[in-house]
Amino acid sequence: MKMKINPWHDFCLCFQEFFSEYGTVNITAKHAVFASYPGDVETHFQINSDGFLSASMPLHGINGRIDSVVFDTKQNIVRTSSNEINYEYHIPKEILLRSCDRF
Repeated sequence: MKMKINPWHDFCLCFQEFFSEYGTVNITAKHAVFASYPGDVETHFQINSDGFLSASMPLHGINGRIDSVVFDTKQNIVRTSSNEINYEYHIPKEILLRSCDRF
């Protein structure tokens, strides 16, 4: 389902639900941040309430402004888009495998 980042509260609920089992999630009035657990592949994904996107994985990173997001729970991908950029964040396979081991 494609959603806008506003209303912020609704977006943050979806963000928390999508990322919570894969690492740490920090939600404030200004940002929603996912970071991998220590010892996992180092990665982060952040969206600010003003639409600024910041993401990093081994070998790449991106910054830009977005206005809509799709949380694809079947493929473990977040698709972001705006007139400026289109970006897909894939949860690394190593994290997906380790999250299965944690439960």
